[in-house]
Amino acid sequence: MAENIETSEDPTHNQDLQTELENLKTQYVNTFATWVKNGLNKESTAKEKAKVIPRYEVQLCQIFNKHGWMTKSLVGTGGVSATFYLIKNVLPVETQVDLLPVIAIAVRKGEIEKNEDYASFLDRLRLHAGLKQLFGTQVSIWGDFLMLEPLQSESKVDNWRSLYNMPPMSEYISSLQRTYQMPLIRSPIPPPSPAPLPVRHSLSGRISASALGLEVSDSDVIRVDSRLVDLNVSVLRQDFTAFEGMLDRSDFRVYEDDHEQEVSFFSRSEAPLDIALVLDFSGSTKNKIGVIRRSVRRFIEGKKLKDRMSIVTFSDDVHIVVPLTRDKDELVKGSATIKGSGGSLVWDALQFSINNVFELKNPENKKVVVLMTDGADNALMYQPGFGSKVLFADLLENVRSGSAVVISIYLDTEGDDQTSRRVYRDARNTLSILAEESGGVMHKARRLSDLDGVFEKILGDLNKIYSIGYKPANEKLDGAWRRIRVETPRRKEIIVRTRSGYYAK
Repeated sequence: MAENIETSEDPTHNQDLQTELENLKTQYVNTFATWVKNGLNKESTAKEKAKVIPRYEVQLCQIFNKHGWMTKSLVGTGGVSATFYLIKNVLPVETQVDLLPVIAIAVRKGEIEKNEDYASFLDRLRLHAGLKQLFGTQVSIWGDFLMLEPLQSESKVDNWRSLYNMPPMSEYISSLQRTYQMPLIRSPIPPPSPAPLPVRHSLSGRISASALGLEVSDSDVIRVDSRLVDLNVSVLRQDFTAFEGMLDRSDFRVYEDDHEQEVSFFSRSEAPLDIALVLDFSGSTKNKIGVIRRSVRRFIEGKKLKDRMSIVTFSDDVHIVVPLTRDKDELVKGSATIKGSGGSLVWDALQFSINNVFELKNPENKKVVVLMTDGADNALMYQPGFGSKVLFADLLENVRSGSAVVISIYLDTEGDDQTSRRVYRDARNTLSILAEESGGVMHKARRLSDLDGVFEKILGDLNKIYSIGYKPANEKLDGAWRRIRVETPRRKEIIVRTRSGYYAK
């Protein structure tokens, strides 16, 4: 096949062969579209593919055996495009690996374009090899989210994409969200590789970033001297009410990637809290400011004297009404001035609060964000130019990488139309995952009058946050995601909440 491409002799154009290849592609595309139209789930689609793909595979291999590699001179641009599409979608990974050297020659000779189609082929093979993707083309559906598989380099991905004539990741993510009408998140770990071990080993060297001529360095991994992992751990009863008892170090077990870790630091909620109270004053709440002010005042009065609090409001913009302070009178005075109306930039407000409210000079203080909102960021309308500037995927990564616990209060302002139901479904999902990934909880206030009870419950929860620290047994600083699990095996009546993991860098 390599000789087909390298030879200087151009074969005579074969229109019948070009038509056959293009028809094969069209048949497969139509078949796959039928499965989607019929609502087949992932498992059912896999079964249907297992039935029909062998037929396409046999036909394509017969064509290769008879004619060799498909060149533009032989089957035209359309025939080459159809051939590459079929290689990507119907040939087994083992055969794709065998064809990689030929495909590389075809790319070098300009027979196959160095574009998004080719980049997605390489990314898919890297995932099969158990590697992270280079160009960010591989996205799956996870529940009600789009999920971007992990990237080899966040700092270099846009440069690499530009070499393959692809737009920046932020534009690509926005277009995906508009197309699928779903928010996108990033997966911290690659999916399990379905390929046999020999195939994975063969792939790893052939499709490494350096083998593809892409600049590689370790600059993305920041090396540090201290490796203590700090956890804020909340304990609740099975009904999500506050646990009134007291636990000690021996009650907890900490696991990193399923390996138990030795706890080196433990405290029972002695550390003061820094609380950012972030309030949504977009159009949906402008007529209920009096109720919100009253509930906020009760929340302020219920905080401990040692704890500091800040009040942040947002609608079209974000404002720090009161900076961090222990002074309840100052907080109450500030709460009397809160107001606002307009759009809803939920994600920008949370990002701003995490980055600007808390002080680096007080790292020992536990950081908590209490976010009161309906969660309906205008970006969930999936229209260009609407909503927060920060992508939800980037916000979630900021929450995962940080130490702040996010406690969200979902205000139900959902309408009856189909668009409203979709937007508020996504709003609840985004608020829930923000809380879950940080070790917090999402509360629901069906009515604004429910806020008093919710704030009272949160105060109880905040007083039951334990501090646990450990030095990981795995000392590699490779930027990989480390999953964290905390258990109380002797106390089955307890639910434990903490952040889901961290990046080892």
